[in-house]
Amino acid sequence: MIERVSKDLTAKFGKGFSERSIWKFKQFYIAFQDSADTVGRIQNIGWSHIVRIMNLKDTDEQKFYLIETSREKRSLRELDRQINSALYQRLALSKDKDKVMALSKE
Repeated sequence: MIERVSKDLTAKFGKGFSERSIWKFKQFYIAFQDSADTVGRIQNIGWSHIVRIMNLKDTDEQKFYLIETSREKRSLRELDRQINSALYQRLALSKDKDKVMALSKE
């Protein structure tokens, strides 16, 4: 079915609807179908940001990075840096969350 949908969408709209992309669309929908508040709060995030965030295993971590990236208008490079530096985990473990957030912006 994914193969067929991919072909139909590509024929109708052009590039950007590979089978892999369709799987990512589905993954995003499943992860956030009950999170209208989260999805409603994200703006100006490119598909590359979403794909990178969807590769994370933890749904709460995905939500955190979606909201943080949207709010701070993070570039893909900045998002990668924050994921690689484990910002979410550091904030979760930190007693001084404001300090960790300030360091993440430097």
